[in-house]
Amino acid sequence: MVIVTGDLSGSEVYSIREGRKKVVYLHHSGVGLKCPKAQILSDVSSPLAHVKSTKTRLGSFVTILTPGQFFIDYLIVSDDALVVVIPGRREVIVERGRDATVLYII
Repeated sequence: MVIVTGDLSGSEVYSIREGRKKVVYLHHSGVGLKCPKAQILSDVSSPLAHVKSTKTRLGSFVTILTPGQFFIDYLIVSDDALVVVIPGRREVIVERGRDATVLYII
């Protein structure tokens, strides 16, 4: 389950790689990631995730890679979107509340 709070403007689910993966986009505003001019700001690993923050000409983003036992392959958080990549056989249910959006990955 992924819970996102804040000013969300919409969500979309796409199937990619001939149905082997699904991509969930949650569009938001107000997160405001700040990275210095270095290409890769930091690269941190733990048993639960590998986190990398990057800055490009298109903007800054953070990539979170998770191990295979989780429902999520990886997440990308940018200035205006949260992108969640999951295996294609998983189903996604998006529940929008007044102050939060909840993604159920089944």
